[in-house]
Amino acid sequence: MGRDETRDHLRRLADYGFTSHPPVGSDAVVLFPLGDRNNGVVVATNHQGSRMTGLKPGEVAIFDNRGQSVYLTAGG
Repeated sequence: MGRDETRDHLRRLADYGFTSHPPVGSDAVVLFPLGDRNNGVVVATNHQGSRMTGLKPGEVAIFDNRGQSVYLTAGG
């Protein structure tokens, strides 16, 4: 899949209990099992413009593209 190639209706994996609809312009990692380019699976997505930064080791955050977040800090 080239940088400018698009595919519609790919399956998208996510960790159990979490779901999202990445905004337009998001990055994605797509795997093609057995090299079958008609059977792609999205295994990760990211939107650099929305991603929180500055977290310390072990910290976790859930965030969206409007600046809303749940931030689990090292200090509790």
